[in-house]
Amino acid sequence: RDLSANNVLLTSDMRAKVADLGVATILNLAPRTQMTTAPGTQSYMPPEALKHNPTYDMKIDCFSCGVMILHVLCGRWPLPDEANCVNPNNPHQLIPLTEAERREEYLQEIGEDHPLMALIQECLSNHPPLRPDAEEVLRRVREVALQSPPSFQNRVEMLRRLKTASDSQQGTSTDEREKLIDLLQVEQIRTRLSEVSAEKEGMSTLLKAKELECVANVQELEAKRQELAAKCLDVEAKELQLDAKQQEVNAKDYILAAKEATIEDLRGQLRQSMQVFPLVFFGKLPIV
Repeated sequence: RDLSANNVLLTSDMRAKVADLGVATILNLAPRTQMTTAPGTQSYMPPEALKHNPTYDMKIDCFSCGVMILHVLCGRWPLPDEANCVNPNNPHQLIPLTEAERREEYLQEIGEDHPLMALIQECLSNHPPLRPDAEEVLRRVREVALQSPPSFQNRVEMLRRLKTASDSQQGTSTDEREKLIDLLQVEQIRTRLSEVSAEKEGMSTLLKAKELECVANVQELEAKRQELAAKCLDVEAKELQLDAKQQEVNAKDYILAAKEATIEDLRGQLRQSMQVFPLVFFGKLPIV
């Protein structure tokens, strides 16, 4: 609830640690949690946390994370502009600005082509459901770190400038300069090892994610195979039913043919009897 650059400390190997958790709260699992006071640093807070009796959830920290990334990349405190601006078509009307628009100056400073620009803009969304969660933020930052590993050049240059400024005020012996060079080389090696460790951790995380994705794909394929097998059994059962019905039709055709043959025999007998019947009817018998 108070994530800002002031509350993130760096260790000697440049690892970030979140500090000052005095106002942190373990939120309920309910989608939204009612709070009575506005937490944290105002310029780092999303609009829903600055209302009277604010209602917000864990996405408040994701908004602050986006502001903090902006802060780090610009090297300046990202103070937002006014929440409204004058409508250019109507000077008497105010138009509300989004949180990203209120920080447009800093977004332009880091440039649209920056690999973290999309993530920052999503974190600064006025609508909490549109912001990524902490897991998504971590995943995307790691992807960018793997594509563009941080260089130790900035840190070494900072140490060199500090030492140069100190040397300008008091003389430095040759031995001290050699020690400084050794320290810088050790610092370079240590920083590079830290970078390699971070890359390894990132690759391990991506590998685990790929393994989970492969397992999910295999499970999905197995489910589809079982579904296909069930459909094949259903088709076979229907084919058997069709064969049975066909046999039943053939049997009925056979019975019908037999009946037609019987009827034909009866017709023949009737025709023979009709040759005698007219003479009997008129009382005339044939002379044998």
